[in-house]
Amino acid sequence: MALVARHILRPLDTLTCSVQAVARGDYSRRLDTTRADEIGDLARAVDALTQQLDSSRATLERRLTDISAAEARFETLFESAEIAIWNEDFTDLAGRLEILRHQGVVDLRAHLRQTPELVWELLACVRVRHVNRASLRLFGARDEAEILSGLARIVTPETHGVLINKFCAVWARESVFQSETVLRTLGGERRVVLLSFPVPQTAEGLAAVPVSFLDVTPIRKAEDRLRRNTLELERSNSDLESFAYASAHDLREPLRNITSYTTLLSRRLADRLEPEEQEFFHYVHQGALRMDDLVCDLLEFSRIGRPGRPLEPVDLADVTERLLRAPIEAGAETEGAASLPVVLGIPADLEKLYTNLLGNALKYRSPDRPLRLTFGAVPEGSFWRLWLRDNGIGLQPGQGYEERIFRLFQRLHGRAEYGGGTGIGLAICRKVVEHHGGRMWVESPGLDQGTTFFFTLPAPPPRVGPPGSVFGRMELLPKDP
Repeated sequence: MALVARHILRPLDTLTCSVQAVARGDYSRRLDTTRADEIGDLARAVDALTQQLDSSRATLERRLTDISAAEARFETLFESAEIAIWNEDFTDLAGRLEILRHQGVVDLRAHLRQTPELVWELLACVRVRHVNRASLRLFGARDEAEILSGLARIVTPETHGVLINKFCAVWARESVFQSETVLRTLGGERRVVLLSFPVPQTAEGLAAVPVSFLDVTPIRKAEDRLRRNTLELERSNSDLESFAYASAHDLREPLRNITSYTTLLSRRLADRLEPEEQEFFHYVHQGALRMDDLVCDLLEFSRIGRPGRPLEPVDLADVTERLLRAPIEAGAETEGAASLPVVLGIPADLEKLYTNLLGNALKYRSPDRPLRLTFGAVPEGSFWRLWLRDNGIGLQPGQGYEERIFRLFQRLHGRAEYGGGTGIGLAICRKVVEHHGGRMWVESPGLDQGTTFFFTLPAPPPRVGPPGSVFGRMELLPKDP
């Protein structure tokens, strides 16, 4: 019996105690694994299992530590976030939706519209577990308990449709839900918020869904102000253009009377007037003529962009071919005009554009060399970017002349220099371009180095024309300037 106790019972008792220790969570015991019999095999198996359990326990503890640290970090981020975030539980909501599905509901949106009271029943299934400090600030609550007890005061009539969309997103298991709605603070102030959350795809994710509320009220108010100001500006511009058109039209008649009667008086009184008095009559007559020129240009400026004239395809090569006859006869050299594209515009206005640009180039050409005009165009999205380059007197850099020359009645030189003028031609050019939805600017390397006027005009809608048609011609200059 002593031999049996020593070789069988004691090892079994040791093995039993070791297993009991493992059951209590003590993985430190190790068994005698040197025996070559069945007890040794059992001891080795138990010892290996103990080591495996010890390793699994250590791994589990590390993972639990990592999870705890991650939860702490998330809690810190949750509380310190500048955006209002609610931690919501969708478990009951998902269960209620499943019941509706089993009851035969296929189109949840249509079902909710037919039974609007169900929307509030589903909302009651959503439990708010926690809100961050930004939520308290957004809704004007002192603490979490106050905001949770006042949830009914937060919703507005506009919220109803968004709630339907929210429940349908959970029903369809969309990836992300996002929608703009209007909510109230606990004090009754309306706030426009962008509501968004990731739609849970698993049962585990239903218990904690982060729902964010981004306050976009200042942005929407700014947009409303901008919209109102834009409408008011459009009305003011329309009224101003109508006033300018009417004023310019009505002013021409008295100006014609002044010029006609000063001419008649100067002729009738020619023998009785002193030279100085004749000079005075001349100044009056010239002033009236200049005023008439200004009024005519102002009238032309006010006509640009007036409603009632539809856009149509315009072949700029044909337009410039007609307008270049006079400059060519005056000795100007041209390049690239025949390659200009077809644009979408008002023919009369585009003719004014090139007329004024060519007139500007002729007026400010260099006296030391023949005038050279280079036309070009490159596609730029749904527009054409076009240019007209001359080799004239250029612009002095660093003086702001690149913007000043487009202002009404602005001239960079004396009234009598370079053939005079009213200083409105380039203002008309920019207004034509802007009323076509484009933009216009000028570049010049410096004095006596020429000037390049750039502008954009809309391209016609894509279409295929027969060979040789104006819609089929897309010729460009060899390279972009």
